[in-house]
Amino acid sequence: MNEKLRAKYEEFLALLEGDADIVEYKEAKEAYLSDNVVVTKINEYNVQSSLLEQENAKEEKDTLLIESIKKRVDRLYTEITENKAMQRMTAAEEKMGMLFTEINSGLQTIINPESDSCGGSCSSCSGCH
Repeated sequence: MNEKLRAKYEEFLALLEGDADIVEYKEAKEAYLSDNVVVTKINEYNVQSSLLEQENAKEEKDTLLIESIKKRVDRLYTEITENKAMQRMTAAEEKMGMLFTEINSGLQTIINPESDSCGGSCSSCSGCH
């Protein structure tokens, strides 16, 4: 990367770091990671899901056990998705995904201008601005 491009890249990173969506993502992530209730439920959800997978893979299935695990997994999923810290984190991650898509799209357009399929209708676009 040449010097001029490196300087603009560093400037871009500094602006990006101060962006409200980036700041919100960092704060949401911190709140999510410090919410012991949701972290514990996610860990249990992962364990229960693994157990369910193992039970379903067995030749002789214990249907009562499988049904019990499924109910617990469903209950945990609901509790996790209803958790405010998780909801905030999910919303922040969605915004990050849109931001990454927009940045990547801009880079792709520079690298391969033919890939720019803008038809002029912003309603059907994930965004160029």
